[in-house]
Amino acid sequence: MVQIIDHPRFLHRGFMIDTARHYLEPSVILKFIDAMSYGKFNVLHWHVVDDQSFPFVSDSFPELSGQGAYHNKTHIYTKDNVSAIVEYGRLRGVRVVPEFDTPGHTRSWGSIQNLLTPCYSQGKPSGSYGPINPTLDSTYTFLKKFFSEVAERFPDQYLHLGGDEVKDTCWASNPTLQHGCRKWDMAKTILCLNNITSKICFRS
Repeated sequence: MVQIIDHPRFLHRGFMIDTARHYLEPSVILKFIDAMSYGKFNVLHWHVVDDQSFPFVSDSFPELSGQGAYHNKTHIYTKDNVSAIVEYGRLRGVRVVPEFDTPGHTRSWGSIQNLLTPCYSQGKPSGSYGPINPTLDSTYTFLKKFFSEVAERFPDQYLHLGGDEVKDTCWASNPTLQHGCRKWDMAKTILCLNNITSKICFRS
């Protein structure tokens, strides 16, 4: 008689897919979950959106995918798509943890009025936009409503907010944002160093 005792070394055994830069059909994601289950992976880190595209269809803000997806009819993930992927993973022991990178990597979010920071050059608007604008109350109203919807779609207890590679040159060029940071008693103009590599000006 042979007795085999086997268990994974790590509780978190994840794999990441990036559908912002490389759109994947929902059927391909389901096959990927199958492959993960065969290899005893248990966490699918789904990097849903980024600068390049916004394929997630929001009921509250349909303009995000309407203007931000590569194609707003064929390269999107509907509410039913997300539900099917999450449930398919659950039945195979695979958690689906989404990533919605903020406050940088958000150029595809530009359909939301006043969300992104206008960049300046030589004291004048340059016509380009940078990370999410942290000085406006409307920013937090939007983020609260949007991420409440995301939390309903993805029942896992974790949500990845990225926070990396936030280029602060646009923030530093914007006089309104500089004034806002001084008003919040933050050092000089741009402000609080994140303990990773980013510089983030979000209020607690």
